[in-house]
Amino acid sequence: ESVRRSSKATAEWSNSISPNDDNEPLVRLLYPVLESAVSVDTTLTNQSQVVAMVASSFYLSTFLTNILPSGQDGIVVVINNGCGQVYTYELNGSEVTYLGEGDQ
Repeated sequence: ESVRRSSKATAEWSNSISPNDDNEPLVRLLYPVLESAVSVDTTLTNQSQVVAMVASSFYLSTFLTNILPSGQDGIVVVINNGCGQVYTYELNGSEVTYLGEGDQ
């Protein structure tokens, strides 16, 4: 129940700040904070314990905004990941438009 409430709250928050489309994919990064680390290798071992998580959420369009100069229009970008998800964007100068799921 608490996971469902958390997911609903995240969805409501993300819909309120979406720069383009309410269905635009939201990327979520989670990184563990360890109580202690034996070395710079952050692999969880018996000698370390996760004490917190650093979380960040952002839209894929964040990475595509302002990467083209003005006048460079009509470039279609298709992004896919290892989970089989595919998303299409159109870049027109510094503007980004989410076109939807799949290779549009």
